[in-house]
Amino acid sequence: MQSLLAAALLASVVLGANKPSKTAKKRAPSCPFVAVADIDSHGAVENLAGSGLPRAGTSVDGFDVDGPVGKLRVTGSGELRYSGSAPKKIRDAAFTHVLLVEGSVKRVHVAEPDKDLPEGIFSSAVTIYLADSKAGRVALVSIPGQSADETCSEIDVKVGGAWKRCWTDCK
Repeated sequence: MQSLLAAALLASVVLGANKPSKTAKKRAPSCPFVAVADIDSHGAVENLAGSGLPRAGTSVDGFDVDGPVGKLRVTGSGELRYSGSAPKKIRDAAFTHVLLVEGSVKRVHVAEPDKDLPEGIFSSAVTIYLADSKAGRVALVSIPGQSADETCSEIDVKVGGAWKRCWTDCK
């Protein structure tokens, strides 16, 4: 009986030594919050589509094709709102189609698409392209289809040095 117990103990030690350490695992970098939406002249966010909203209080930057449209915050009730009134650029338009990016994507501006695009994406398909001082960071891409029902969009983000599709409505 003791030899059987000793063999079981030895086997558990040997098998346990082959397990990888839980602390040795590295998580793959995850996507920040990204979305597309329409903002009306009162600053209300409508038709929001994207990755899940971040936690309440998180800052979200909005961009249209011409540049920034201001900072919004996630409210406790899970809505995106301007802290104060909507910027003049928003108030002067019936609706503004925007790309929303979590504030963790720092110091980006609207830029012309260049050679640093996700593989298989042509600059003519890019609707809004955000870059920092080094390279592209976020691309809102419109993908044409055979019919209006097949046309779709995706948002690609440079995460951990590589482009990653972080949201799509393509089927």
